[in-house]
This record gives sequence, structure tokens and C-alpha cells, in this order.
Amino acid sequence: MKKLKQKIKELDESEYWEKHNEELKIKKESWRDKNTKELLEVFKNHQIRNISLYCIRIDGVLDVWITHRKYHFIPKNKRGTFNECRDLKKFLKYGYEQ
Repeated sequence: MKKLKQKIKELDESEYWEKHNEELKIKKESWRDKNTKELLEVFKNHQIRNISLYCIRIDGVLDVWITHRKYHFIPKNKRGTFNECRDLKKFLKYGYEQ
């Protein structure tokens, strides 16, 4: 009986994590779509190239990972995070001046 209860608990836990992972995947896709749309709007007058599904390169010098809001400024090898896509425009100007 004890083994049966343990097996049921493991199944419930497994189902929970499968559901959790699926919800997280949907949420990340939503973030990526929203952030991509915002990024394309903010940088509509800049050269934008898709490096992958999750990474965009702006003007050949700034890589942006959309889902996790991270960036890599290639000329200075500087990495970090950002809060809003519109703030990246200020960062890009700041980064060029550094």
C-alpha cells in the first residue's frame, strides 16, 4: 500500500511539472512575441537581422536576446540586461559613445 501511495504521488508530481513546463513555454513565447514587436517598433529605422528565433542583431553591433531581455554590445564585449525595449535605444546611443 505504501508503494502504491508513493507511485501516485510521483505521478501527480510528474503531471504537475509537465503542466508547469508547458505553461512556462507558452508564457515565454508570449514574452518573445511582445518584445519582438516592441523592439521592431523602437528600432524601425535601424538595420535588424535575426540571428536565431531568440536573438536579434541591431546595426551589426548589438545582440539582443528577446525572451530574457539580455544584450551583448559586440564592440566593447559588454553584456547585461534591460527592462524595456524602448530603453535599449538610450543604451545603444550610450554604448556607441563609450
